[in-house]
Amino acid sequence: MALKVFNFACVNGHTFEAMVGSEEDFEKQKKAGLFTCPVCGSSEVKRALSAPHVKTQAADEVKNSESLDSLSDLFKAIHKILDDSEYVGDKFADEALAIKRGEAEERVISGTASQEEVEQLREEGVDVLQVPVVPKNKVN
Repeated sequence: MALKVFNFACVNGHTFEAMVGSEEDFEKQKKAGLFTCPVCGSSEVKRALSAPHVKTQAADEVKNSESLDSLSDLFKAIHKILDDSEYVGDKFADEALAIKRGEAEERVISGTASQEEVEQLREEGVDVLQVPVVPKNKVN
């Protein structure tokens, strides 16, 4: 049996989606007390309006294209930030701490750090953003 996605709402105003076999399956589960709101646990749940999902190849292609464009834009933005930062290599953790403590000039830096160093920086209150670096020649 194929499952269908329906929208539901509880008496407390929480809305959620659930997969059921049919409207009849939902009613049976509800009467048996098996169907409850995942937010508050209320069993007073009713079916809400649902828009049908129509799968079309053209829509999927546009969505995939938009995703790729967004990803490409993300990597371009990352490269812009990296271009505008001072690369400090594997001294990143030490330099970030020095900046935080006022022992070094405040500026945007980039470099490498181990996961342990990143965790230590965060514990010290240093904002660290870990980003994957894709070579520029691989970004569209």
